[in-house]
Amino acid sequence: RDARPCGWGAVAVAFGLMAVASSVAAQPDEATRNQARDRFNAGRTAMEAENYELALTEFRAANELIPAATALYNIGLCLQKLHRDIESLVVFREFLESYPAPTGDSEREVRDRQRYQEVQNIVEGIRDTVGTVEVNVAVSGATVLVDGQLVGSAPLGHPVELVQGPHVFRAEVE
Repeated sequence: RDARPCGWGAVAVAFGLMAVASSVAAQPDEATRNQARDRFNAGRTAMEAENYELALTEFRAANELIPAATALYNIGLCLQKLHRDIESLVVFREFLESYPAPTGDSEREVRDRQRYQEVQNIVEGIRDTVGTVEVNVAVSGATVLVDGQLVGSAPLGHPVELVQGPHVFRAEVE
């Protein structure tokens, strides 16, 4: 089954659920809600046109304004379409941690549970193409780069996840 961007109605439901679940968090004002909805809709339009970079930008903007499961899901889909597997894995893991599968039997909860299962399956598929590498650098504080991207400072304290294939590791000391 081909994953499709989630609609705005589901975002409204997710926003509503988040508002109920988080009584401590301040409610976004109407202007923020409208801006988030507009950015989300722009993301959906871009995704339907297969402009995944633009869609990613719009979904991220919507999610920054008002975090929502559907925006995070669509961010993950865009990253996957852009073959940015490690980033999509991180986003889908965040989705699974932030938005647990509902346990009820309403139509919405059944649909959300199916979405949760779909994301679990996507994560499993990505993990099949990802490995971890333990990077040890002799100089503490050295900047560690993999394929030109900053990974952190030595000692890293965690393995680095990479897609299968050749990679360039570099440590720099200033």
